[in-house]
Amino acid sequence: MPERLLQLDDLLNIRSPEKIATLFQKLGYDAAAQPLNIEDLHLPARSTDAIYDSYLIADQGNGGLQILLFQLHPDEWTSVNAVSSRMRAIANVICQRATEFLLLATKDFNQLMLVNPRKNYDAQLNLKTSIRKLLIDSTNPTNYDRDRLEAIAVRAKSPQELYKTHCEAFDVDKLTKSFYRSYEQIFKNVQQAVKLHNDDLYFADADRLHQFSQRLLGRIMFLYFLQKKGFLAGDYRFLTTRYRSLKTEPDETDYYAQVLEPLFFETLNQNRDGLVHRWGEGQIPYLNGGLFDRDYGEGIKDAAGRETPVTITLPNSLFDPGEPEAIEIAKLRMWLSLVVDIPDIEDVEPLPNLDYKLMCGDSLISTIHGERLIPDPTKEQQLMLAVTPIQTAIQPLLELQRRYFDAQTEERHELRSQILAAEANVFKTAVNDRRQFWEGKQQDLERKIKAFKGKVSKTQEKERTEIGSKLMELDRFASDVESGERSLNFFQYHLHFNDVFKDKGGFDVVIGNPPYVRQEAIKELKPALQKEYDCYTGVADLFVYFYEQGFNLLKSGGHLSYITSNKYFRAGYGEKLRKFLGEKSKVEVLIDFGDSPVFEAIAYPSIILVSKSKPDNHQARVLNWEAGKTVEEFNSVYKSHSFYLPQKELGADGWRLESPAVLRLLDKLRSAGTPLGEYVNEGIYYGIKSGLNEAFEIDEETKKTLISNDYSSKDIIRPWLRGRNIKRWNINYPNTYLIYTYHKIEINHYPAILDYLSQYKDQLQKRATINSHAWYEIQQPQYIYARSFDKPKIVFPDIALESSFALDVKNTYPDTTSFILPTDDKFLLGVINSNIALHFYQKISSQVRGGYLRYKTQYVKQIPIPTAPEADRQAIEAVVQKCLDAKGQGVEEWEAEIDDRVAHLYGLTAEEMKIIRGE
Repeated sequence: MPERLLQLDDLLNIRSPEKIATLFQKLGYDAAAQPLNIEDLHLPARSTDAIYDSYLIADQGNGGLQILLFQLHPDEWTSVNAVSSRMRAIANVICQRATEFLLLATKDFNQLMLVNPRKNYDAQLNLKTSIRKLLIDSTNPTNYDRDRLEAIAVRAKSPQELYKTHCEAFDVDKLTKSFYRSYEQIFKNVQQAVKLHNDDLYFADADRLHQFSQRLLGRIMFLYFLQKKGFLAGDYRFLTTRYRSLKTEPDETDYYAQVLEPLFFETLNQNRDGLVHRWGEGQIPYLNGGLFDRDYGEGIKDAAGRETPVTITLPNSLFDPGEPEAIEIAKLRMWLSLVVDIPDIEDVEPLPNLDYKLMCGDSLISTIHGERLIPDPTKEQQLMLAVTPIQTAIQPLLELQRRYFDAQTEERHELRSQILAAEANVFKTAVNDRRQFWEGKQQDLERKIKAFKGKVSKTQEKERTEIGSKLMELDRFASDVESGERSLNFFQYHLHFNDVFKDKGGFDVVIGNPPYVRQEAIKELKPALQKEYDCYTGVADLFVYFYEQGFNLLKSGGHLSYITSNKYFRAGYGEKLRKFLGEKSKVEVLIDFGDSPVFEAIAYPSIILVSKSKPDNHQARVLNWEAGKTVEEFNSVYKSHSFYLPQKELGADGWRLESPAVLRLLDKLRSAGTPLGEYVNEGIYYGIKSGLNEAFEIDEETKKTLISNDYSSKDIIRPWLRGRNIKRWNINYPNTYLIYTYHKIEINHYPAILDYLSQYKDQLQKRATINSHAWYEIQQPQYIYARSFDKPKIVFPDIALESSFALDVKNTYPDTTSFILPTDDKFLLGVINSNIALHFYQKISSQVRGGYLRYKTQYVKQIPIPTAPEADRQAIEAVVQKCLDAKGQGVEEWEAEIDDRVAHLYGLTAEEMKIIRGE
């Protein structure tokens, strides 16, 4: 860990330009407060007038990096945002110089803002300066402030290296990630402490433990913010003062009981005359808002109607400011100070209660066995009907929620109980309504069956079963509501946001970053998802359904914007979603970041903005992100590289963010040839999956031993080929073999093989597919393709940077990382290895990290193979043979000749070849 350079007292002492210079001297800068002639900076008049005084604090490397201090007039410091705007304007002028800068701003030296300016240029090379900042309160500095300052210490760095250090120290993304890492650890500590010190079944439920811990942390973070503002009795170290005054021990629990609980539940949530409190002089505000409502205790129920613990016990060590394992909340509360700027305690107003405005829940599944309980208020037919029992039940709930918004502390508990009861009544009414509907259907069906003397057709039996299932699910749901279980996770938009749909027809904006959960992990949800979503496919990842749900929640003309994986652009499971968005929405903006790591948590990220409007002849603004560009360059890249694409080009068959010229070229290539799948009669075959290569893959010596022990072994030993051994025009044959124990093999005919495999029996029996074949058999032998494996054929790997088709003349059996085309057609090999075919494939297929291509059947089969006269075929075959003989080495001229000949067959122009070559 780097040497500690500063103490907190150093930050308390920055009350003059000279003291600030001394601070930077301790950080290793060549610092001295030198008056600066403001006229020399050539600032605009408005910025010049805003500055009371200015100083050069440090100059590293004779102008390499300078620190400038600006003392602003008081009227420039009305808020943090106002100061930021002024400093941005100053930076935009100063940063036109070659020097790098760190700018300081203050009003009266009680606060010091550090500004890290960053130079960016738009497409016209105009300077656009952005800033990152840190605001230090010199009357109450924190460890976080000291850590940020020490992060920009010189430590023998050059001015250029030092500026880079500044940018890293003020990097919002890095600070945010650091914050969340700290918060995650703190959160785990809190959860462990709650469970350890509270032996209550309530906390055996992971959701309830999570909710309590999250609320506790929220309360404490808010306390540190209030303390920072001096709103806790005017004591900027109130929480530490209270802790020290107890003279308590870390393993005791009196701090939470004697300080925090009274602060939460008897002070901040109480409207007190003069804002007096139990801790003496000064004032502590009344906040209302629900954050400090007592949410546990005798007779108190949670939002689901469950009894809460009577008491909560927490160890002092969790809050001890002197313990290294204590909650380092001083680092966390700075995030609140960035967004809230209240000057005086008299300006603190009671907060509204947002419990029924900000809500969470299962946001995808809103039906019961396909039954939609709460009607959509936006549907015209609903508006035309007489008032229904469900609508009658909803009205009291909405009125209670409206009252709750401004309710004071003493009213809230009673209102919350009434809201829970009203919500349960809505669901009961809705269940009864649907029960009556299905019971009516059931009675009609039984009457029909009775009319035919009890004879039940297959259709009627199926209907009878479905009705019974519906009624059973409704009864189960009613039971869950009665017990309080279902309210925790069951979410009904048309109920909980009824006024949004009734008054506005839906939400104005839906924004989100839906979770990327692979379809294998949501098997239990699939039946419900299938009943609820038009975009459902059995292999779709979870985020697909968030698109349809979010779009359906919009009002007409509303906007949806998501950050998700781009996989739905071209994947087969995205076809329904592409059709849904392409036909029902107007795609305003579509950005594909490819494999650029612009978001840490998302692979292959994309951003989409759509409106709930008919697309008609709309053109979407699209962008293929340029690899190597930084997020800071987004504005200039977007302005210079985005283009307009007719939305009709965003078809269900796949989204390709290409210019009209490129799309026309792709269409031309398609129309000039036969799809490869048709050309080879759908013969694109996947390789063999053994299930345990360690057992079935053998070397030359083992092969000889097995044949020596039993000559019949040679009948099921095959040359083995891995995808990694396949290169363009060439195969690096690995001299390894496969024990080919296909399904239903008479293994007793091969005793040496059986004996050899027996050593792996335990491992082989643990394979996922063991119930469908014998333990000694290959998992997926692809037996129906064996005849094709035994012949010369074209092979290719499943992942490659470029077209990597080769001719296998040794009749190998390919593994699961490779494919075959059951032909030795050298003309075909030349076409699919051409740059024209590669260009086509790059535009229609999906890529993985590093620009690698995935060679999947669904894409490979689309490569168009042009019709060729016999003379042209023979000419291309002759050149291909040269490439094969050379094993792909030094073949550039021959490949260029192949490209020219293939381009001629497609009828490509010189301009179109420039597109293919990327010129």
